[in-house]
Amino acid sequence: MGSRYLYPHSRCWMVMVDLKDNYVVEKVWIKNRLDCCSSRINDVKIYVGDVLCGTISYDPLKLAYEVLCNDGNGFVGQTVKVVNDKSYLTLCEVKVWGKSQ
Repeated sequence: MGSRYLYPHSRCWMVMVDLKDNYVVEKVWIKNRLDCCSSRINDVKIYVGDVLCGTISYDPLKLAYEVLCNDGNGFVGQTVKVVNDKSYLTLCEVKVWGKSQ
């Protein structure tokens, strides 16, 4: 549905998904790394456009995290950003659910 970009040389580590159009993003699912550095996902923030969708709290027993945007009602935006402003971003997979605006 869009392009993915990694920005390792900015002030934070970020993955951005460009949806190519505005969508109502209802949830974002992230699969974390388990082989190394899995705690880096703690306090990672998910944005739809410039609106904060949610923040992840690390759980050592979790492989994946689901973040509901606006309690599942969604936020409208063209981009979804996964941001770690404290450390490297080490993820395996990001999925975005939503519908046309």
